[in-house]
Amino acid sequence: MPLGDAEIANGAFFKDFGSPVAFNGVTVLGNFDAPGKDAMFDRSNVLDVDYTVLIAGNAFSPMPTTGSRITVAGVRYEVREPTPVDDGALVELKLRKL
Repeated sequence: MPLGDAEIANGAFFKDFGSPVAFNGVTVLGNFDAPGKDAMFDRSNVLDVDYTVLIAGNAFSPMPTTGSRITVAGVRYEVREPTPVDDGALVELKLRKL
């Protein structure tokens, strides 16, 4: 069964593997990735060194912006760069650990 915007919005997309993401007193599920966990290397460069979390594009209102503080699985982060994915149904937040 394909997942659409309604399933993404209600958290079904993250139900089985999501981490709790908290912002402004609201907690949702998101897909968290840490550097070193799935880092990819080529001959001379590290290709993935960011903390990131993927959340629904309507997970929070307002959404976190650059400089916002969020908590993922009990750890505090600062949002470095929020980036909509494709049509914006999902948003990837690049993070800096505090």
